[in-house]
Amino acid sequence: MDATVINEKHNPLFHRKEYVFKITFSAATPSRQEIRDKVIQTLGSKPERTVVAEIKQTTGKREIDVFVNVYDDEEHLKQYEPLYILKRNGLVKEGESGKEGEGN
Repeated sequence: MDATVINEKHNPLFHRKEYVFKITFSAATPSRQEIRDKVIQTLGSKPERTVVAEIKQTTGKREIDVFVNVYDDEEHLKQYEPLYILKRNGLVKEGESGKEGEGN
């Protein structure tokens, strides 16, 4: 599996960097966790601040477009990312609320 950064943008409003990757593969379609691990390895980012926001694949092609957000800190990550995205990325466990102050 090969990962190439197609686009990189710094977004100071959300305290993050936004990346678009093109990932090519030869075997079966990789899982979200495999994709996340490859992105983290390629960027050298911290796993607790890295979120795979979206994965797009065209039927029949052995390539995937992956949209990734890398936050400056965990506080902003939990503030701006939806709970279901945090769960998909394994950053919160089932039953936890990703946002501080919720569940009162």
